[in-house]
Amino acid sequence: MHSALEEIFATHTGVDALRRVVDVLRPRHNASGEEIDASLYDLVEVLHDDPELLSAFDEAIRQTLSESRLVHALAESGIIKNHSFFRELRGRLIRGVIPAQHPEDAARRRILTIFDRRDDWRWINQASPQAWAELFALLRRHRRWSPPIDGVAGAIQGLAQRIGALGIDEELNRRVHDVENYDSPFLNLAVRAHRFIDNHRDGASDPDCFLALMATIDECREIVATVRNEKNIYGTNLRLTATLRRLDQQFERLETLVHLVHSDSDLDKIAATVRLFRSVVEAEQTALNIGRFLRESSDLLAFQITEQSARKGHKYITDSRLGYFNFLRAALQGGVIVAPFAILKGLLSQLPLSPAAEGFVYGLNYAVCFVLLYVTGSILATKQPAVTASAIAQRIDETTTDDEAVEGVADVVILVWRSQFISFVGNMGAALPLGFFIAYAMSTWANSPIVDTAGAHYMLETVHPWASATLFFAAIAGICLFLSGIIGGAIDNHVIYSQLQRRISEHRGLAFLGNLREQIAKYIAKHLGSIVGNIILGFMLGYAGIVGFILGLPIDIRHIAFSSADVGVVAFAMPEFTSSTIGVIAAIGVIGIGFFNFLICFVLTFFAGLKSRRVTFAQTGSLIRILAARALHRPWEWFFPPSEPRYHLPPGIPQE
Repeated sequence: MHSALEEIFATHTGVDALRRVVDVLRPRHNASGEEIDASLYDLVEVLHDDPELLSAFDEAIRQTLSESRLVHALAESGIIKNHSFFRELRGRLIRGVIPAQHPEDAARRRILTIFDRRDDWRWINQASPQAWAELFALLRRHRRWSPPIDGVAGAIQGLAQRIGALGIDEELNRRVHDVENYDSPFLNLAVRAHRFIDNHRDGASDPDCFLALMATIDECREIVATVRNEKNIYGTNLRLTATLRRLDQQFERLETLVHLVHSDSDLDKIAATVRLFRSVVEAEQTALNIGRFLRESSDLLAFQITEQSARKGHKYITDSRLGYFNFLRAALQGGVIVAPFAILKGLLSQLPLSPAAEGFVYGLNYAVCFVLLYVTGSILATKQPAVTASAIAQRIDETTTDDEAVEGVADVVILVWRSQFISFVGNMGAALPLGFFIAYAMSTWANSPIVDTAGAHYMLETVHPWASATLFFAAIAGICLFLSGIIGGAIDNHVIYSQLQRRISEHRGLAFLGNLREQIAKYIAKHLGSIVGNIILGFMLGYAGIVGFILGLPIDIRHIAFSSADVGVVAFAMPEFTSSTIGVIAAIGVIGIGFFNFLICFVLTFFAGLKSRRVTFAQTGSLIRILAARALHRPWEWFFPPSEPRYHLPPGIPQE
């Protein structure tokens, strides 16, 4: 490395020299963090042992900084722009095709010149902060290096002014009225920042100015935290999400810059320098990353949507024997409702309709069925995973690392499993025999059999677990169930955010309804998301097969309750199959359909809930061991509750 650095600094200076130093440091693909650290420590050792090389390296950095306009890079890099979500998304797409050109002296352009590989930020972040700190500490000791005050001061003042402007944003005013007060910390932030900068330019370095500025930043953070904590009351949208995210990023950058100017120790200043260096390089190199932008912009909205699902998931979990049998009753009732709609779907398939019309009538049939299930309080087992998974994710989010907390998560998992099991039993236990009875009634009393032998064979093929794509189609239905849960949560969130209940209850045009206006408003606010989610689910299931037919793709759906009713019809049309191997295969197929309906929907919702909360569950191994031990010692409790409940819902997940 010594000879390479000598050759670089003998012929190059400034940006060009730094770019070549980075080429020397850049690790091989898939290098470990330890290897990258070792390379940085080698650089520090070479520079420390050769003062001439250290001076040349230091001069290259000083020259680059002195010739660069720093304010925009320090104040804007890595911070979401004050654009609408779709405008920023469109801008990134356009800049990805036709890159934006920064001025020659812009720090952003210099950064991309020095770090000219698109993924340099990865190894820069992979290296430990301690390794980078050693390098910056060496530069700090050499000629008492310090950051250019003018660029940093301009960035601090610019950030303070922008935070103040966002702090009186209309979206925040609707939730926190204090920001409009004369003594609002948002309005005071720019004044405190200006005093802080003037104080340091004069060389006074008064700690009171520093403490006052940091206290004001903390007060602003508390207001933002209040908006986040009251998301269940007010809801959220993409614009508010972007505003809160931008404020968080600006607070963090402002604090880093302030510590860069005023530090209690060299160690503090070096740590701030490392944070700033890593974040700015990563921000500039990922400025056009669409996936990162979507994640950063929508995490709070996703949280709110899954939070709404989690709240509804509580009523689908029970820890008592009474609740267990109530679930069975509601699931049996659900099976009774599903069976006639399943048979009606078969009858609709015989109509001479175009594919689009067929998809519409199928979707309408499903939608009416699902809405009827909802308004009657019946349970459709496959609708539960979309909300119970969010409830488990919520519980994990509330846990700590202690064993008692993991035990609580295990309790919720078993209770969800048991509630799901009895719901499946109820749906199948009612839909299958009722399908048989309806087929018998139509054949005997109406002299109009639902299916002939060929139709019965086709129905058996649709539930065969390995001779057809039945389980794959069941997985597609699980995806539709997941999407409908997300859509329902989004609508519930919008109902809260738009204050729909209040707007309806105070609507002058509905004043003639009297007290009924208030009742209508409450009902719509409480149930609109679920009703619309069920309608959308119905049409997704109805059009799935039609879309597959039109596109020539293997797309269709299978649903356990509807397939159970179909098997009941086949049992009447071909009674001999019930005592044959075919009957066993059909039973396996129906159970498999239910399993994949549940599994896909549950997994997608569960991980969406964890991701929206930015939660990683480090105790997964402990949870699996606890669940395995319980399954070995008391396996029956996974399927039937004891007279005295052993597992309880935690206080954070109340039953409804």
